[in-house]
Amino acid sequence: MGKQTILINLLTDVKVYHYLKYTCLGGTFLSILLYIWLWGKRESKFEFKESILFLAGLYIVKLPWEIISNYELERFFLLSQQPVFDWIKQYILAQFLTFIFLLGIINTLNWLIKRKHGLEWIIAGAAYGVLLVVINYIFPVWITPLFNKVTPASPCIKDTAMKLAKEFGLNIDKVYIIDASRQTTTANAYIIGIWKTNQIVIYDTLLKNFTTSEIKTVLAHELAHKKEKHLIKGILLSWILCIVFLTFIYFKLKKHSMPKIILYFILFSFLVNPFQLAISRKWEKEADLWALKSSGNPQAIISTFTKLSKQNMADPNPSCLEIILFYSHPPISERIKTIEEKGMIK
Repeated sequence: MGKQTILINLLTDVKVYHYLKYTCLGGTFLSILLYIWLWGKRESKFEFKESILFLAGLYIVKLPWEIISNYELERFFLLSQQPVFDWIKQYILAQFLTFIFLLGIINTLNWLIKRKHGLEWIIAGAAYGVLLVVINYIFPVWITPLFNKVTPASPCIKDTAMKLAKEFGLNIDKVYIIDASRQTTTANAYIIGIWKTNQIVIYDTLLKNFTTSEIKTVLAHELAHKKEKHLIKGILLSWILCIVFLTFIYFKLKKHSMPKIILYFILFSFLVNPFQLAISRKWEKEADLWALKSSGNPQAIISTFTKLSKQNMADPNPSCLEIILFYSHPPISERIKTIEEKGMIK
C-alpha cells in the first residue's frame, strides 16, 4: 500500500514532472554544447558531406534526452497514450524534416561566407526574414497534415469561432479540428498561418473536456493574439535578433568557422531567451484581458484556466527562476489573479 501511495503522489506531483523536464533540457543543452565544441577543435573545411556527418552526430547526442523527455515522461505522467511505434514513426519524420531544414541553412550560410564579398551577412539576414514568412505560410498546409488528421470543424463550432472572429474585427473562415489525442492528453487551440493560410486550429481534447463557454474563452484568447498581431511581431522580433547575432559574428569573429558560429548561435539563443519569454508573457496577459473583455465572464475564464492547468499538468506556482528561464505564459495562479482583479471577483 505504501508503494502505491508513493507512486500516486509521484504521478500527480507537477513539481517532479517539471524538474525532470528541466533536467532533460539541461542535459540536452550541455550535451549539444560539448559536442559542437569538440567538433570545432577539428581542422576541416566543413563541406557538404561533413555537414551531414555533423548533423547526424548532433542528432545521436540529443536522442537519449528526447526519448526520456518527449516519450517516457509523457507516458509516465499520463500526458500521452501514444503507442511506441507511432511515436517512433512521427519522431523520425519530424527529425528528418528538421535535418533537411538545418542542412539547407548551414550549407547556404557556409556558401555565403566563402564568397567573402562583404555582403554575406546582409544577404543571410534578408534570407532569414523571408524564410520566417514562408515557414509560417506553408506550415498549416504542408506540415501539420503530416502529423495529424485535419478535419473541418462542425458547423456549430465553426459558427461560434467565426462570430467571435467578427467581434474582434477579423475575417477568418477556416476552422479545423486536429486529432491531438493521438499524441497527447493536453488541450489547446491556436491560430496559425498568414494571409490565405490563416486558420483556427482546435485540439479534439479541448472539445471533449471543456464546456462551450470555456471553449469560447480559449478561442477568444487566441483571436486576441491575431488582433494584436502577435504572430507578425514575433516574426519581426526573431528577425531583429537574427540581425543582431549576424552583426556580432561579422565584427567579432575573425575566422568564420561554421561549428563555432553554430556554438555562438546556441549561446546567443540561450542568453536572449529570457527576453523573448518576457515579451511572450506580456502578450499572453494581453490576450487574457481581451478574452475577459470579449466574454464578460470571468468565472468561465477561471474555470478554463483551472482545467487547463490540471489537464496540461502546469505548475501553478513556479519559482521566479523557472518563470524567467522557461515560461512563455504567466503562471496559472497569476493569470487567475489578474482575471479576478480585472473582473472584480472576490
